[in-house]
Amino acid sequence: VHARRGDVPPDALQCGWEGDTTPLYSALVPVSGELSLRVPGKVRTGFSGAACGHEGREVSAEDYQVVTVKRDAVVDDAAKLALPKRRFLMSIAELLNWTPRGISGVGLDLTTSTVALEERKSAKGEEQGGGGTRPLVMHCHDMAGGYNSDADGRYLESFKAWDSIDEFCYFGHHRVCIPPTSWIEACHRHGVPCLGTLITEHAVGVADNTHLLDNAEVAVERLTAILVHYGFDGWLLNIESPLAQGPEDMARL
Repeated sequence: VHARRGDVPPDALQCGWEGDTTPLYSALVPVSGELSLRVPGKVRTGFSGAACGHEGREVSAEDYQVVTVKRDAVVDDAAKLALPKRRFLMSIAELLNWTPRGISGVGLDLTTSTVALEERKSAKGEEQGGGGTRPLVMHCHDMAGGYNSDADGRYLESFKAWDSIDEFCYFGHHRVCIPPTSWIEACHRHGVPCLGTLITEHAVGVADNTHLLDNAEVAVERLTAILVHYGFDGWLLNIESPLAQGPEDMARL
């Protein structure tokens, strides 16, 4: 197996046969995706990115020789490559350009949920003994960046504490994380609102904070349109990156 980053989209990893100078373009996989390859291995994602596996052994891309890739040979059309379409946005620019038909040049999963939010048998903050109310509980799902079989398969199947939470947040480390349909529908069947995440982190998020604040009204319109389209219930806004203009930007925020 060979792997490389370079003459391929920055959010992808490319794998091919060892000793073969012709890469397998069907193995061009977004960092957020999981796809079985035509080689004896698998590309999967983790918190730190993607990796190639060979004969049951996980390895990093750095363990292998680089395959030479000619730019004109790389196909950018995700549909032609049969790539998994992503369910997140990489930047505030993508958020501002989002439409219910998708974003030009971006392979997005636009699958919607049709399961309505069931009414809870017990109200939020239900009364406790002594006349008090319990604190509201948000379950903030954060598993290896999300959008993988552990986060969306095994954990969803094993989670049984629906009666103990008031809201569920699908949390990831992409700029805008849209909950998978499976999580939206599971939440709704249990009467739990499902939230997506808008997040900025570290120094790389400073410019996007400014872009967000400069286009706040449009951003709110897009966030609203996204949750209406996909059928979930709200957003967690997690602004961790510094604000470029300090107190001035804080007032805008």
